[in-house]
Amino acid sequence: MLSKGAKLILLSGQFLFKQIFVISPVDKKNGKLKIILRMTPNQASATINERQSFQAEEILRLEGLGKKYGRILAVDNLDLRILKGQVYGLLGLNGSGKTTTLGMILGILQPSRGKYYWFGEPARPTTYKRIGSLLERPSFYPYLSATNNLEIVALTRGVNKIEVEPALQMVDLYKRRNHKVQTFSYGMKQRLALASALLGNPEVLILDEPTNGLDPEGIFEIRNIITGIASKGTTVLMASHLLDEVQKTCTHVAILQKGKKKYSGAVGDLLNGGETLELSANDMQTLERLVMTLPEYSSHKVSNHLLELKMNVKIDAAEVNRFLHQHGLSCSYINIHKQSLEQNFLEILQQSTE
Repeated sequence: MLSKGAKLILLSGQFLFKQIFVISPVDKKNGKLKIILRMTPNQASATINERQSFQAEEILRLEGLGKKYGRILAVDNLDLRILKGQVYGLLGLNGSGKTTTLGMILGILQPSRGKYYWFGEPARPTTYKRIGSLLERPSFYPYLSATNNLEIVALTRGVNKIEVEPALQMVDLYKRRNHKVQTFSYGMKQRLALASALLGNPEVLILDEPTNGLDPEGIFEIRNIITGIASKGTTVLMASHLLDEVQKTCTHVAILQKGKKKYSGAVGDLLNGGETLELSANDMQTLERLVMTLPEYSSHKVSNHLLELKMNVKIDAAEVNRFLHQHGLSCSYINIHKQSLEQNFLEILQQSTE
């Protein structure tokens, strides 16, 4: 990474020399330039391309975003960064600030403080043409067909109506395209609302509680649709209080509590962070002494002739077993136990209140 103020010397956008010099700003004391890095043209080009790629991948960035309603602080100093292709979940209990956050980044609500950037720049009216959203309960003309309803939506958004049929195919409603919406179940109406959000081929899809009120079959259908949309390169941001759905649908998650972010990162990292290795041996005292000497040992507890071990890295049960065997101890039981997202979620919320 280049230091602050450093400049990359290029001539007319072309590399004319065998070496490119990165120089510091002029030294005020002696007026001299200082060479701080040399690189070949290929290295310089790779550096520039990497930086451009890094910037292009960023879809949404929140910096200290906040919203107050009188004395109530609904969203408090929220920082987030979402990259292209992620399925990002905002997870929290009711009243945690999820819907308010979505309202602000969609330009529906005015933030009380902070900033947000879409595609690397402040939002403009044209920005939202690149975003599809579903924030409220779906509302359609019941006496019109699915196709007619989506054609009306397309007209109001300035989208060509030829996109209607592909959208219906995406949500598996094509066979019911000519049926009146009043004959649709709630789950089918939810899928139709998803189809309306997909009109215009958006780069980003924002969903607020997309499976709320659905039966298990409806939840399964919506989940498959979301993962299918994401597999085509669309970035998805969804708010939910359903832990199971976030775990099964999202690649990344931010946990909110009373408007504050308590955790953000990959769902897999959150689950791996809850790993424990369960061990048992005839000589529990020796087992306890040995595990404490492991290089990446974090903590342990013993209960009912079972030792639960936590480590600072992803647990390798075979490596731990080999270590114990080399020190003359054989385990009678060994098992990796992974906490569910629900267990980790509750632990994070509990830690924040202590």
